[in-house]
Amino acid sequence: MRQTFGERLADDPEILGRENSISLYEDTDDFLDVFWDNIDQAKHLICLTTYEIDNKLVSSVTVNKLCNACERGVKVYMVLEDLN
Repeated sequence: MRQTFGERLADDPEILGRENSISLYEDTDDFLDVFWDNIDQAKHLICLTTYEIDNKLVSSVTVNKLCNACERGVKVYMVLEDLN
């Protein structure tokens, strides 16, 4: 029987026991600095879901960083409604 994405995450020993947190940013530049740094530092998994990335520079940098993460062996899952 095929596992759902959530079931695969729950069964992944690299994910279990990790602490997660949420931070709110009022400044886009501050958010992007942290966001891109987190992508660069990821070792196991990146799950990204967003409605759209409406800035060509932001979308280009983000996609390049996600591709680099894949090349490092990071599992990357992205759900995106619109990429400009």
